[in-house]
Amino acid sequence: VVVSGFSVQDKNGRREWWRHDGRNLADYLYQELDSNFPDLGLGNRYEIRPPGETCQVNGKTREERANQAADLAERISADVIVYGVIIDQGKDSQLIPEFYVNYRGFNEAEEIIGQHSLGRALLVTLPFNTDQFVPVDNPPLAARTDALSQITIGLAFYSIDNYDSAYEYFLKAEQVRGWLTNAGKELIYLLLGNARIRQASKLNSAAYLGEAMDYFDTALTFKPDYARAEVGKAGLLYLMAIGDPNDKRLDRIDLDKLDEATSAYEAALHLDDPPESAHIEVKVHYGLGKIYRARYLHGLAAQKSDLSTSLNMAKDEFETVLQEYKNGNARIKNLAGHSLAGLASLAWVQGDYNTAAKDYESSIDLVSPFYQAYYASRLGEVYVADCQIDLAIGAYERAVQIAESKSDQEMLTTYSTRLDELEQGQPQCGP
Repeated sequence: VVVSGFSVQDKNGRREWWRHDGRNLADYLYQELDSNFPDLGLGNRYEIRPPGETCQVNGKTREERANQAADLAERISADVIVYGVIIDQGKDSQLIPEFYVNYRGFNEAEEIIGQHSLGRALLVTLPFNTDQFVPVDNPPLAARTDALSQITIGLAFYSIDNYDSAYEYFLKAEQVRGWLTNAGKELIYLLLGNARIRQASKLNSAAYLGEAMDYFDTALTFKPDYARAEVGKAGLLYLMAIGDPNDKRLDRIDLDKLDEATSAYEAALHLDDPPESAHIEVKVHYGLGKIYRARYLHGLAAQKSDLSTSLNMAKDEFETVLQEYKNGNARIKNLAGHSLAGLASLAWVQGDYNTAAKDYESSIDLVSPFYQAYYASRLGEVYVADCQIDLAIGAYERAVQIAESKSDQEMLTTYSTRLDELEQGQPQCGP
């Protein structure tokens, strides 16, 4: 986690190099964070880097600042960069606190990757002296600083897949005294909803999905044109449409819920002016690809005759994501990996095992370790279907190694059990 010195500008956007207020405010925030992190049990997984050890994030617009933050994050391997800008207007100067979440440390957090603003601008009095600042002098600043501290800690836990602890700290941020509902609080409900979805996915359960929906609805109540929350809600509706992940019957898919998810994804394209770093359009293409794939699989289970429309639309949506990645958008690497896996699953059910194996193999290098192991296991099952048992064993050995490296006992047990079956018996192969 890096705290960058805040940029100080005049009302025309010109930088005031000689002012120390940006550095002083950043130091104040760093002290708040640094006082909390040592006792969190994160060991050596995270460090807090102070303003004096990194570059300042500058730019007249939020997009310019977001691009600088993204470049800085990549250059110094940061997962979260906290920064902001002070507009010098004398007594009634304004502080715009912002932070950037790097895709490198949050592969599975599509809705929260990129730039965020922590509410509207705050009034601050310049010059700002860290040693003399008393929170009671500026309760909104103290509240927003406290909230940002809790959010950053939550993100630290989120990045190591500890979604329960992430949720706990996001909830602490939501409950910070003095952080008012009209002061950018929609962000925290986005994070709370996302943490609940991730926990449900990790448990392979529908638990927490209703709670997540309440959080997304609350975010959209505070900010009806909040594209990130609409994308999160659309993804949640898709999960609800799929139903119990342990029920493998394809005819269980709720087509009406898929319609709702489609509408939500399409609505997200016309909401707000999300930062470019949010990649809303790409996320919509990926989400629609999953929906059309679900429709195709449901049609197969129902033995419908004409499924070409759903099949082709699913492929087109996944290919759109891949093309964006091939065009040089490295920040959607994870979505590209999942899109490849989506194409692999379609090739698999069509009996095109060579394409399925190639696409699963390519997807593994693009996703997080959890999905690396999962897609390696899917690759193994493709080889089983193609009666190439030796290759299937190799794929499952890879899945086991990844699970062990992640110290994930549940994954390790699942993949080891299947590996033992392949090594000891004559598994049924073929379509």
